[in-house]
Amino acid sequence: DEWLEYERITLRKAAVDSKQGMKVLEQALVAGGGLFLVGEGLSIADISVVCTLYHCTSKSSSAMNFPKVVQTYLDYHIENTPAFAAGLLNLPILFPSQPLDLTAPSLSRAVCRIFQDAVYTAFPLAAAIPTLERKHFASLCTKKAFGDYQCTAAMSLFQKLKLWGALPPDVVSSQSLAQKIIDAIPIDNPVID
Repeated sequence: DEWLEYERITLRKAAVDSKQGMKVLEQALVAGGGLFLVGEGLSIADISVVCTLYHCTSKSSSAMNFPKVVQTYLDYHIENTPAFAAGLLNLPILFPSQPLDLTAPSLSRAVCRIFQDAVYTAFPLAAAIPTLERKHFASLCTKKAFGDYQCTAAMSLFQKLKLWGALPPDVVSSQSLAQKIIDAIPIDNPVID
C-alpha cells in the first residue's frame, strides 16, 4: 500500500517536475538490489511504478534525467518482464481506434484514420505513444505536386521509436519507416490511391 500511495502522490509529480521524489525510489532500489521494490519478484508496486515511469518517458525525453538505477529498473521491466512486453504489443487490441463516423463524413478524418491504422499495423508500439494524436497522422499538402494529403507522422514516429530502441532492423531512416506505413495501407481502402 505504501508504494501505491507513493506512486499516486509523489512519483507522478516527481517524474515530470523534479528529481526530489525520485530519491525515495532510488534509495529503495539500491537497498533492494535494483530490480524489484518488494521482495524478490514482480509485485503490484512494481507494476504501478513502472507504468508511471513508462508513461512519463513516452510523453517526453525525461527518462534521460532519471537516476541511473531508476532507468535501469524501468528498462529491465519493459524489456524482460513478459507482462509489460505483451501489454505494449497488445495496446492496439486493447484500445482499438474508433470506427469512422459515416453519418458525418469527412475526407480529412478518413485520410487520418487510414494513415493511423497503417501506422499501428506497421508499428504496434506506436499505440503506446500518447503524444501521437490522430491529427498528426495526415495533413493537406502545401504543394499540389505532392498530392492532396500527406502522412505527417513518419519523422516524429521514427525519432520516438529510435529513442525506445523499438525500430525494426530494416527501418534505418524516416523514409524507410514511411515506406512501411505506405505498405501497410490496404489496397482496397476507399480513399487513398
